[in-house]
Amino acid sequence: MAMITTRLVKDGNSKAVRLHSTVLAMSGLHDEVILEVEKGQVTIRPFNSKPRSDWPRLIEQEIARNPKALQQSDTELDDWNVTINDGLN
Repeated sequence: MAMITTRLVKDGNSKAVRLHSTVLAMSGLHDEVILEVEKGQVTIRPFNSKPRSDWPRLIEQEIARNPKALQQSDTELDDWNVTINDGLN
């Protein structure tokens, strides 16, 4: 990861950050971006017109972080399973 220090510049009544073409090339950012704003920081992410396309990657990351994530029982289905298996038709 590269860290680059830059300044906020006045742009009308707003402030702007100029991103050098090298930074844009390294980041893969294009015309539309998403800004995630938290106290003390702004994160710029590419806008994804296919929002679910990265779900497989995110699921793999979650499984790597929490291997038991897929092993948790859904208690709402427990009653259903008992009903199905009680032998009453």
